[in-house]
Amino acid sequence: MAASEVRAKRLPGTARIIALAAAVLIGASGSLDQGHTAHAADAPLPPASAAAVAAERAPTFEDLLENRSKQLQATAAQVDQVRFQSLLAKHEKRERKVASDIEAELTRLKDLSRFTWPTKGGVASGFGMRKHPILGSMRLHNGADIGGACGNPIYAMNRPGIGGDSVSWFRPR
Repeated sequence: MAASEVRAKRLPGTARIIALAAAVLIGASGSLDQGHTAHAADAPLPPASAAAVAAERAPTFEDLLENRSKQLQATAAQVDQVRFQSLLAKHEKRERKVASDIEAELTRLKDLSRFTWPTKGGVASGFGMRKHPILGSMRLHNGADIGGACGNPIYAMNRPGIGGDSVSWFRPR
């Protein structure tokens, strides 16, 4: 039997357990032979600052709830930023389309300013419902009749395709 075990047997109950545990855990069997005993009370205590105590305590439900709330707010801000960027991109695309449509309309209106009236004279019968001159019933007149003097020159329209040639219906045989 080792000397440390003999000394441990001579100690009272609790002290004996502490001495044996210290000898096993610390490996201080040699120190017991020299008359030294290892006690947990002999170990240096860490400084007990408020920050250390706060860091060691377990987070409460309120702390966890606050942390989760902050995470959700940060995520919501990111989602809002992505949504805003998406809406902004869609808006810019619509704005480019509208600008293109405006340019096309401006070009069309400029082309209309170069339109020449086909002959000297005014509109004798405009577009819309009227009494048919031959049949006598009300019918849609889908054109405009321009009255002019005999022998006046008649000019073709500016752009074929809108109403076609002014004489496209007439095909001489």
